[in-house]
Amino acid sequence: MKKIMNKVEKIKKISKIASTWWSSVIENAKMDNGDTTDSGTMAMLLLKLHTPKVTPEQQKQFKQELYEKIIDTIKDYEDNNIMWLDVDYGPNKYLSEPAEKCGINLLSFPIKTTMQVTIHSVRVKYGYTGEYETLYADKFYWKNKIKDCKETIKYYKSKDNSYFESWTSVSKESCIKEQENAIKYYENYLNTCEE
Repeated sequence: MKKIMNKVEKIKKISKIASTWWSSVIENAKMDNGDTTDSGTMAMLLLKLHTPKVTPEQQKQFKQELYEKIIDTIKDYEDNNIMWLDVDYGPNKYLSEPAEKCGINLLSFPIKTTMQVTIHSVRVKYGYTGEYETLYADKFYWKNKIKDCKETIKYYKSKDNSYFESWTSVSKESCIKEQENAIKYYENYLNTCEE
């Protein structure tokens, strides 16, 4: 039987997952701005070559500083509040403030990277071409994903076929099937995750 975590334990777990992820990627940051031209590739290579190195001590301190920043930020969050830890060409304040305390150059962060932290999940999109990956999610998160799919199916069923022809090349039935498949996918996670 799985132990049900209280809110404080869950926030600590989420904060550890997020801070560990960021502290590991600044060691070897991905530089992906989505420009696949020769000049874009060269620019990203040059940026990568000139990315300042982060020492193990800085990395360890940053992990702790970020962990504390996340806890302090999300401890009073409601279910749907999101803390954004993101980098366009430079990190936002949630990342830059802990980095500056550790003497980490702000150019050490992976560009075009976004993390969403809630009291129910940690999701990250690493690099411009990355897809969101769920690093942590509880039952509340997966139940809401299933609920959203069911509401989308209901909405799709209320529309006639011309609605789908106007904005997509796929049929009403295939859009509904995609949502049904997503529900099955989410149910698998729902059955294996913690409260």
